[in-house]
Amino acid sequence: MMHQDIFLATGLIEEGDLFNNGLHQNSLLVYSMLEQMGYRCYCIIEKTGDFVPGYRVLEPETYLQSATQYNPVAYIEMGLSLDVGWRSYLRRKGCRTIKLYFGNILNIDTETICHTPELNFPHHITGSLDEIWTSPHYVMNLGYAAALHGIQRASLAPYIWDSTWIQSLNRWKPCPWTTTDIVIMEPNISFQKCSLYPILLVKAFAKKYPEWRGQLVVQNGDRLLMSRWFRECVVPSLGLSVVWKGRQPLREILLENPSATFLSHQRTNDYNYLVLELMHLGYPVLHNSSKWAPFGYTWSENRFLEGIQTLRSVLETHRDCVGTYRGHASQLAWIHSPRNPVNRLGWNLLLKPKQAV
Repeated sequence: MMHQDIFLATGLIEEGDLFNNGLHQNSLLVYSMLEQMGYRCYCIIEKTGDFVPGYRVLEPETYLQSATQYNPVAYIEMGLSLDVGWRSYLRRKGCRTIKLYFGNILNIDTETICHTPELNFPHHITGSLDEIWTSPHYVMNLGYAAALHGIQRASLAPYIWDSTWIQSLNRWKPCPWTTTDIVIMEPNISFQKCSLYPILLVKAFAKKYPEWRGQLVVQNGDRLLMSRWFRECVVPSLGLSVVWKGRQPLREILLENPSATFLSHQRTNDYNYLVLELMHLGYPVLHNSSKWAPFGYTWSENRFLEGIQTLRSVLETHRDCVGTYRGHASQLAWIHSPRNPVNRLGWNLLLKPKQAV
């Protein structure tokens, strides 16, 4: 029986890229899951390089030279958008063409229009697509994406995560809460992923509990310091010992902060690999995901004073709650596991041939 091939347009993913962008992990997790479900997958790339070992790669030109060796039933654009001619050719071969969005495209596009009018970020190449998929926490984008591409079929793809790439990373080590450092790791690239609000929470916390003598570490803080308003109005008012850091790999951050508590705050981005990674490794992380509110430690900007108290509780009691916390991390990991039958069923239904509309 001939294999059913799935082409995943991922672009080149090298080993050093895995923690640069969650999209790379997304793509490879989907690849591995579909392989386990019986499909034969290929990562479609435009240029050669040292792709992460263990994955099949295929350039469009190579496919065109030996197309009879393959049986593509679905072409899914994940981290790479190719031209309409390529998609059209695959459709003529009986292959469904799908665009899978992992980002909050409505927010990205709105910010691009409003704040960087000269920027051309061509992540929407329209034409010759059959379907649009996106993650459940971006359901608000489905109508927008479908209208943008002029198609009707738009579906949610189960969100998946696995601890494959973090097994060798350092696990949390306890220390006195009064000297525990707090780390904020938002990328500071948009209003939805910015560390301003958690910085202000730490400021309020430090004022209420002056016995806390830890440092505040702001990763990607160099982006904030590019703003004159932030440098001249916010920084002088903090009254904190702050370390402003640039971009660093997670491994390096954990080595430098083995006993830290992490603070996360994102808007319209309820699912975040970083929270799952930190929880799996035992690091206390105070997050604001409404969908994950039953797991770990949560806070909300709508309950600011409560957030201060929760942060104090996390710093002081996490060492006594490690067992429960580990259980929460395991439950959450299973909910999103690529081995979870619920998630596999969801993907199988998506990949099942559709009747013509």
